[in-house]
Amino acid sequence: MRPLELFEGGAKSRKTKGVTLDPPLAKAAIVEYLKVLKAFNVFLDYEGHKPITPIKPVGSTTHLEKDYDEKVGEPYGDIDYQVQFPLEHFQKYGDERLAATAQKRLYENLLKEFLNSQQPDNVDVPETLNGSPLMIIMKLPTGEHVQIDTIVTFPQTTDWMKVRYGPERGIKGYMMGNLYKAFGDYFTLVIGTEGVVGRKHQGRVVSSSRRKNVDHFRITKDPKTLFRDIAEWAARHSERQYTEHPDLTDNVGLDKESAIVKMAQGIRGVALTLEQSNVIPSAKKMLQQIHKDFTKLTRKSIDNKLKRGRYTFCR
Repeated sequence: MRPLELFEGGAKSRKTKGVTLDPPLAKAAIVEYLKVLKAFNVFLDYEGHKPITPIKPVGSTTHLEKDYDEKVGEPYGDIDYQVQFPLEHFQKYGDERLAATAQKRLYENLLKEFLNSQQPDNVDVPETLNGSPLMIIMKLPTGEHVQIDTIVTFPQTTDWMKVRYGPERGIKGYMMGNLYKAFGDYFTLVIGTEGVVGRKHQGRVVSSSRRKNVDHFRITKDPKTLFRDIAEWAARHSERQYTEHPDLTDNVGLDKESAIVKMAQGIRGVALTLEQSNVIPSAKKMLQQIHKDFTKLTRKSIDNKLKRGRYTFCR
């Protein structure tokens, strides 16, 4: 399943190469980025559209303020900034998905129009428009060019995204992402930008390889009850009586960030609950499978970073 709101595409401009993206430079780039979003909102108001709302840095820059205050010297690999786009409320998740896709496309085109017509001094417009304008190439007063990726969310998923894409400080974001993916893959679910979501064909949960005649469904978008919601869904889906294990009762979800120990404890609670509820034969085997997949995904992430020469130097 392809996530709707997240947009990350790597570096798209040669002008950003060789720039050491330490906390002071990242902070300066975000100051300029927020100026652009403020001007974009003026443009949106003039054109009769609702404003966007800057939320916070996510991904590797989640803890930028602390890193800046404590003078952390290790540079970031990139800057991701969560921005909420307006979207009306929908009863059905499928309707919400369609509307979100259309809204993202509309505002992306409006951003192109704004950049072309206003030509902001602190944006390298030609480089930004060479691809999605959501990846903005900022021109800093000190001369550096820095790319900031706009991570689009909507009111329905903003709180979820703060946690899902807010990794624990000191833990690389791909570690958290790989654990989410390994856990979701066990149930053929995606734990991504829209919450915990899946696809059904004729009542059976199917992978994203099946594209026709599927119904999208969402289990939860509340990080505070993430693990309990998945366990309850799995029990209902298997038509079993849900019996919660104390380990899950103590770790029903996540609060302010994706903390890797809390995630591991929550996943363990799910496994023990599903074993106790006779949904799966063995919690141990479930945990072994998730660990195996997590290890494989993490090795692939490290290999990719080593190939790009980024593992040692960037978060």
